[in-house]
Amino acid sequence: MRSPITIMARTPIGCGLCLSFDDGGCMPKLQLLVIDDSALIRDFIRQGLYAVLRKIEILDATNGRHAKAVLETKSVDLVLCDWEMPEVNGQELLVWLRAHPRLGNLPFIMVTGRGERSHVVAAMRAGIDGYVIKPFSIEILAKQIKDVVAKRGLRFEIPPTLIAGAEAVAVLTGGTRKEDVQAAPDDLPDRLPPFDIAAAIARMAGKRDLVQKALVSFYTSFSGAPSEFDRLLAEGRQQEVMRLAHTIKGIAATLEATALTAATAALENALLHDPEAEVQGLVNAVKLALLPALAAAARVSPTKGGLAASPPSSATVVIDSAEVRRVIAVLRILVTENSAKARLGLASLREALKGANLDPALDAIEEPLRRFDFRVAEQALATLADSLPVAEKSGWS
Repeated sequence: MRSPITIMARTPIGCGLCLSFDDGGCMPKLQLLVIDDSALIRDFIRQGLYAVLRKIEILDATNGRHAKAVLETKSVDLVLCDWEMPEVNGQELLVWLRAHPRLGNLPFIMVTGRGERSHVVAAMRAGIDGYVIKPFSIEILAKQIKDVVAKRGLRFEIPPTLIAGAEAVAVLTGGTRKEDVQAAPDDLPDRLPPFDIAAAIARMAGKRDLVQKALVSFYTSFSGAPSEFDRLLAEGRQQEVMRLAHTIKGIAATLEATALTAATAALENALLHDPEAEVQGLVNAVKLALLPALAAAARVSPTKGGLAASPPSSATVVIDSAEVRRVIAVLRILVTENSAKARLGLASLREALKGANLDPALDAIEEPLRRFDFRVAEQALATLADSLPVAEKSGWS
């Protein structure tokens, strides 16, 4: 009989776990399969586990259909799987797995934002070993793996001693990738509203570089999401609207962007209960929360190990901060007056900030101005204004 499951959820504590050795010699590497349709979540799990566990190997899959192909051809010891995915979701994959003549007893941990009791019960009946609710910390996920390994009596020993912070980095060997262990980058600010950077760092086991990579990937993945929501809604593709909201919600929660998490959760829940619901207002609320988040994320330049190429440095660009403040003041008036001249004002601001590597933040203002959505544009402008360096900072005059 399978051991009782453990349900793990939200904790801000970060620490490390280390796979160990037994008396018979070195234990084999634990082969994990991470299944999630979000590349950001897969990368967060992969890099986080490589940073706090050793003697592991991680494969990944984008959905249940892809996972079936991996499971049929690769050696896997434990599955970490999302619930909501296209083509074949997590529950459908679990049912297939439990009926499989060779793979039916494979340990399976559901990793999902669906924390409702009905979903937990359904997953338990289908045969899960553990249930981790998003957003989660890397420490919580590592502990869940430890518990399942112990309950199943697998030949992968994880000692009870927890290794914290820098000490965990010192023992990284085996499956660890060197590029995933980096010094804290200088260009990750301590404050980056609407993200709670301190809480996000704690969730990611104290790894500032993982937070930075997640912010870079957040921007590159979702910079087109505001217009994508409009397109999908206009085409009547509510299920894809719900899926996009679900994906953004998971990353926003991981990065501790509470307003965006709440807005996407409301949109997702409305379409879950009524796939034909009128959700234009909820979509607008998501965009209102998303644009400031995109503008903030655009400020974070990636390190060499990041997910995107590093933008040119703005350290040598001289910006006239007095002129920038003047142009922003004029633009703010035009936006609050719903003036069609606001786009001309934005063009002036682009010129004043030329070379400062702030085009993504400026794009977050221009996109709603094209639709004459002045309220969203004003919010994005306020976020940009709040994030600009003070006059004394290097590169600003």
